[in-house]
Amino acid sequence: MACRSASKSARATSTPIIVLKGRIDGSKQVFKLADANEAWLRDKLNAAQTALFEKARAFRDANTYPAETYDQMKQILKEKRRLRPLLFPA
Repeated sequence: MACRSASKSARATSTPIIVLKGRIDGSKQVFKLADANEAWLRDKLNAAQTALFEKARAFRDANTYPAETYDQMKQILKEKRRLRPLLFPA
């Protein structure tokens, strides 16, 4: 999440605003500066952190392939053509 000052057209208004741009989806949200306080910003940052974590978890889950034997691991690597850490059951 990035915080930027308002555009020239928005600066013409008398109400100070801030623009938050999401780095995950590129969305922009405009807020009145008077509405921003420590708790508000903390909530925004926590929401951004949660979104990043969920995106990383989904990527990990979609790209993890269990293998119980060495031959299974070799087959997965041959089919997927990518090297990823594979966990073997203890």
